[in-house]
Amino acid sequence: MSGDFPKPGPRIAEVRSRIAELRLRWTAGETSVSSLPRELRARRLGLQFRGPTAEELARASSQAPPDENLLPDEIDWRNKDGKNRITPIKDQGACGSCVAFSACAALEAQLAIDSGSSERPTDLSEAFLFFCGGGSCSEGWEIPLALEFLTNPGVVDSGCFPYHGTGVDVPCSGRCADWASRTRRLKGQQLLSTRAAALSWVASTGPVIGALDVYEDFFHYTRGVYEPTSIAFEGSHAVAVVGFDRTAGAWICRNSWGIGWGEDGYFRIAFGACNMLTRYPMYGLRTV
Repeated sequence: MSGDFPKPGPRIAEVRSRIAELRLRWTAGETSVSSLPRELRARRLGLQFRGPTAEELARASSQAPPDENLLPDEIDWRNKDGKNRITPIKDQGACGSCVAFSACAALEAQLAIDSGSSERPTDLSEAFLFFCGGGSCSEGWEIPLALEFLTNPGVVDSGCFPYHGTGVDVPCSGRCADWASRTRRLKGQQLLSTRAAALSWVASTGPVIGALDVYEDFFHYTRGVYEPTSIAFEGSHAVAVVGFDRTAGAWICRNSWGIGWGEDGYFRIAFGACNMLTRYPMYGLRTV
């Protein structure tokens, strides 16, 4: 973690005491977002949740469940077979655009994996996906709507429509003139409703889009395997799941709050915590 933050105040002491009491495996501290007022913290989230239909869940559960015992103990697409398929950490700023950031991160990685390219993955435009697709900084967006837009018309590279996290919605007219020739598209998606299915997809195919409940103490996370100590619910949040550690019982996730939060912008979260894969399914992407 980088940056100069205030010395720990009473709230940090309370969180640290609760972590010790519960014997949890993470560390709390001041971060680049922990001192924000609650209304600005809410702008760091932005997931509008629409649960899958009964038909979608039935279709997902109809597939033969993978055997977790056959999966590797650890996968991290930041260093898979000596290659990093993940673009650098970004910052959504004061805009509830987490869905666009998680979707672009997963798609960037999947495009790089499926192409077999050894080059740095292409940065995709969260601004194009979010503002042209119908997202709102104040209201956020839904993952299924983002996936529909990624399928058609797709998303352009970040150079065509750069993102600025000012908290103000930007007209889609801000995109480049030749945007139609610069789109990358999603060819398919897979709803993942169980841990075994999600683990298998991450191990065999690539990162996925995930979501979680965010509690007040999450803004103070600096490192370790997160589990909440707080019941102060802040909102729903979308992230990209870039790997897992079965020994630690944790997902490895990429956030969109810059490198001044968490493990240089990443976090690990315990299996089953914060309604991941209970309330919120994950989504695997196909580009071929």
